[in-house]
Amino acid sequence: MMRLESPGLIIRVCLLLPVLALFGSASAAMQAEPLLSLTFGPSYDLQADGDRCTVRAPVTFRQGVKAGDLTLTKSDLEFNQVHNKDLLDAFKVEMQDAGGGQGPAILITADMTKVTHQGTYTLRLTVTGKDGKPLPLELKLVRPAAKLRAPIPLIIEQVQPFILGDI
Repeated sequence: MMRLESPGLIIRVCLLLPVLALFGSASAAMQAEPLLSLTFGPSYDLQADGDRCTVRAPVTFRQGVKAGDLTLTKSDLEFNQVHNKDLLDAFKVEMQDAGGGQGPAILITADMTKVTHQGTYTLRLTVTGKDGKPLPLELKLVRPAAKLRAPIPLIIEQVQPFILGDI
């Protein structure tokens, strides 16, 4: 058994223990924080005139996490509250790091030839970090109803009298 004789050493050790406990709890709190969070919420509109539509969902990373550290996996798709695994292939997801004046984001590219009906497409993703712990993430992609456009007005430039005798 070792006995410490210096009272100054005992005081230093006693002062150091609360500091170590504080760092330990800060580390545990940092681990409890999710890897990323959606900056503007989970709902986005699908608006496209062509065959493809790209939606950019900005994210905020936990401190020390980068886009390259994360893996995105599509796990499920719901269309108007009905599971539809066939439509899952119509969506491509990828993580985009900050650059070009924009922050990090999840890019979702939808094949609009397959995503044809108006409604809410709920895309469920799994985000996995270096620690291997999965984080479920849900995005709601809304395809709004079609909007009718007013036709171009018909302009009649010349009017000729109609005579009944010409029939």
